[in-house]
Amino acid sequence: MKRTRGEKFISFLLFVVIALGISNRQMIAQEVRGLVGRGEYALTRIKTVTLDYDLENAVIPAFYPLYNDIVTLEGTRLTLYNHEGEAQWQVVNDFSQVLIGGNENFFAVANQESGDLYVYDYRSDIKARTLGLGEIKGIAVTEKGYIIVQVGEGGLEIFDPRLNLVATLRINQGEITRVAFNEADDQIYLVGLDMASGQVNTTLYKYGVAGDLVGSVELADEVVFDLFFEDLTLIKVSDLEIGVIGEDLLMKKQIPFTGLVDRAVYGHHRLVLQNFDQDSKNMGRDKVYDLLVYDTLEEKVSFKRSYEEAFIGMTFFNENILCYSNNTIMLYDLNGILLGEFNLGRDFTKLAVLEKGRIFIQGVDYFEIHTLEKQ
Repeated sequence: MKRTRGEKFISFLLFVVIALGISNRQMIAQEVRGLVGRGEYALTRIKTVTLDYDLENAVIPAFYPLYNDIVTLEGTRLTLYNHEGEAQWQVVNDFSQVLIGGNENFFAVANQESGDLYVYDYRSDIKARTLGLGEIKGIAVTEKGYIIVQVGEGGLEIFDPRLNLVATLRINQGEITRVAFNEADDQIYLVGLDMASGQVNTTLYKYGVAGDLVGSVELADEVVFDLFFEDLTLIKVSDLEIGVIGEDLLMKKQIPFTGLVDRAVYGHHRLVLQNFDQDSKNMGRDKVYDLLVYDTLEEKVSFKRSYEEAFIGMTFFNENILCYSNNTIMLYDLNGILLGEFNLGRDFTKLAVLEKGRIFIQGVDYFEIHTLEKQ
């Protein structure tokens, strides 16, 4: 039976609707695959801890995620929480502005203004203390138990866990901007920046843990953002390049790039960089922040993604990469495949991965503990 023109038109409309429906389903399926990747990951909150916050009386809580625990400071009250978010103990001391660093065995608390330094084990016992070091600018605790304290602009004090002084390091001019300790050979690398002449003069120093100067190298007109280690090899990230430096302080490889690095992490033979692309901004492009992953074994960029807004932090979770903004977490594998995207529904300021796989998330007056698991 011959169809009328109207019937043909209706058939054509039905074909278009069905085709669009199939296309939209395919697009939706592709979008879902883009969010969850090759397997579904679930981010599950298991604990929320709210702390005292009183801006009028200057009670602003501070948070310090450590090896597998969290230390908080509310006024002069210091509290230790375990990786499940359960409070373990509290202590009240003459704390004000503090810096905290730790390893799996103990943590050190430095009162920045007074220069007082305390060492606690995770049972609340004070193992040692020393007073009046001077203005403390930074603190780190190595896996082997060395406590590295930056005092003033150009000095480091190195202590053992009982706060016996191991070494004192001083640079001749400028200020220390980066400190890195190589666990593989107990070597300390310092970056000194001197701009007194109006020029950028950067020096990389290498010391033994006992305070002996192993060597130094001048890095003219270069600002170093971060230092990482691959066994005995140093990876330097600056405003000019990625530099691979041998234990003899000689440059083994230089990888130039343009832009301004404002975030960098290293692990699993991958250097993850967030780069502000000035050229893209000048050309009027919206996506001016690049996430780059450089494979140090293959010596190539394994993937690159561009975004309109910068991430506020990056870290590794197992062999995946976590990037986060104010309320969103992105999970990538090492090849750049998006495995998951999670919107928490409220702003947060910091994320850290604890040793037992828990995810620590910090807001202004709270912190949360999450699990991130493949379903």
